[in-house]
Amino acid sequence: MALTRDFKKTVKARAERDPAFRDALLNEAVTLGSNNIFADLGLPEAGALLAKAGMIREIRHLISTLKLTPSAAAKQLGMKQADLAELLNGPSQDYSADRLTQMLSTLGLGKTRAKKRALSKFVIGRERFAQISVVEGIKPTAEMKERTEKFEREGLSAAERRREIIKAHRKG
Repeated sequence: MALTRDFKKTVKARAERDPAFRDALLNEAVTLGSNNIFADLGLPEAGALLAKAGMIREIRHLISTLKLTPSAAAKQLGMKQADLAELLNGPSQDYSADRLTQMLSTLGLGKTRAKKRALSKFVIGRERFAQISVVEGIKPTAEMKERTEKFEREGLSAAERRREIIKAHRKG
């Protein structure tokens, strides 16, 4: 149902003068939908669709960051340029999560410094990692869970968490 202009003005005016109303309105708006549009639409395998959409977004981002032309990106990924364009702009049903992960890996494993720099900036974040983990069947180890709980208790930022994880896995 479309809102009338008068109703919008009324709600906006009240939200501007009443902080409690504004907070309640924002909380209500956030709970109307989930973080997964595919689940909101009632599509089967919504978690997998969301994870694949995130991977496609990251592929697009890496292509842009690496400043690859469409033909160069398609060549590096071993596919036709038209197929790459369809993947980046259309539905992803034809591609498995494994294939998308392989594409991310291929784009990230270039030998030039620019590619290495671009890959070093590629961080998927906690929510995206959880979504990909569900699709790929990755289960965190007890050590990973313990480390995450420690980070939460200490209130570490994302950058501090990365440093701690790198330190834990550094050889020698």
